[in-house]
Amino acid sequence: MEKFGVMCLEGEWGKTLSDKMTVLPYLQLLEAINSNFIFIHRRMATEPEFDFFIKEWTLKKYRDYKVLYISTHGFRSGINISRDVDVTLEKLGEKLGERAEGRYVHLGGCSILKSNEDELKEFVKRTKVKGLMGYSKDIAWTDSAAFEILLFEALRGYDQGRNAAGYCKRYIEKEYSNLVSKLGFKFIT
Repeated sequence: MEKFGVMCLEGEWGKTLSDKMTVLPYLQLLEAINSNFIFIHRRMATEPEFDFFIKEWTLKKYRDYKVLYISTHGFRSGINISRDVDVTLEKLGEKLGERAEGRYVHLGGCSILKSNEDELKEFVKRTKVKGLMGYSKDIAWTDSAAFEILLFEALRGYDQGRNAAGYCKRYIEKEYSNLVSKLGFKFIT
């Protein structure tokens, strides 16, 4: 069975270095229960670190890591890597270029996809990703953690085929409609 991987770039959540919040445990859970699930998890606090990991993820040797999962604080049309380091959705698109073609981008922060649909569709078109996913509302940590386990499992299960993104989107929206609504989850293809 082909490997299905997630490259997770996690920003700084707290205002102190002693803050231990992380999404790492649920990536470890998915790896432990699925023989073909793999992941890379990296913390980042600066834009140069972010740029480095984005470039690495797009290299051919990481082609099995089909999802770029950016787990950070968010705001409308942007991510907050750390205290005062913000990256807009437009700038993320520029950083990715077309090198993310055929892969997914999941933005796991509050309100990042609160943008209008045309802007989000333009990101997908410009970067040629299979899908852009994220939240259009402020979210609770536990709700999003549970949902992201379900999301990554669905992406892994629907990985094959021409319209994999479409099938996965419909499955998520049908099976987890309550969480989709509560979180303001969007899946743009």
